[in-house]
Amino acid sequence: MMLCALGAASAAPTRLAQPTLEHSVSLPGSNTAVREQTALGDSLAMAAINGLISTVLNPLLDNNVPDSYHVPGLDDSGSTGSSCIIKAPWGNKCFCSVEARYYADADTISDIHAALTPSVTVNGDNFTIPFTGSAILKGTAGAGASACGLNLEPSGSLTEALKISGTVKATIDVGLCGIFNPTPKLNLKALEVDDLTIIPDNPQLDLDLSGAGVFDGALAGISNLLSSMIPKIVNALLPPINAGLSKNLASINNLLPSC
Repeated sequence: MMLCALGAASAAPTRLAQPTLEHSVSLPGSNTAVREQTALGDSLAMAAINGLISTVLNPLLDNNVPDSYHVPGLDDSGSTGSSCIIKAPWGNKCFCSVEARYYADADTISDIHAALTPSVTVNGDNFTIPFTGSAILKGTAGAGASACGLNLEPSGSLTEALKISGTVKATIDVGLCGIFNPTPKLNLKALEVDDLTIIPDNPQLDLDLSGAGVFDGALAGISNLLSSMIPKIVNALLPPINAGLSKNLASINNLLPSC
């Protein structure tokens, strides 16, 4: 699996429900002592998770997120509006006007890559792990126009790099064993994407839209179509990334401290 970048517009982050982190700390003493032990447990938990990111969690993602993913429904079309392509030599007249149609059909996300960053933080009951990645959007694009004896229908391939970023929420039971020299006891219950942002970058069209101004505005229209697909792409990438994160939680727990 791999990660890449997308072009012209930013997608608003998609936010999912935030899992709850449970602190199972049972210690004698004052509330202050309990708070201190909880902070210690959080600190030890963050260190333990950071230590597993490069050796366990990222290889798990790489092995379980598909390299290519088919996304149904990533197609759209539009038109440029009427424009004059042959003006009369006198007055404000137009001998020939044309309205161009255009479309984009991008049904495949490939080269999906994602990697967690060993910068785990904790805020209240939530452990947060940032991640970055990339992917490639692939498909076809084209345009069409018929007027004044012209019948043009150019088409070709499109590719667009996607830049991916976001955060993962970890649901973990955090406990401590011992009072004078406490050691952590961690139980990872779930890993799930919380925020996912995709930014399109550098769309490439193998498409000739020249021709007496017939397709003026079609290229920008196709780029806008691709940008409007970002929410669907976000929803399409969430299942494979979450599946890659949550697979083999039992194996991950075997590597976490358990007193």
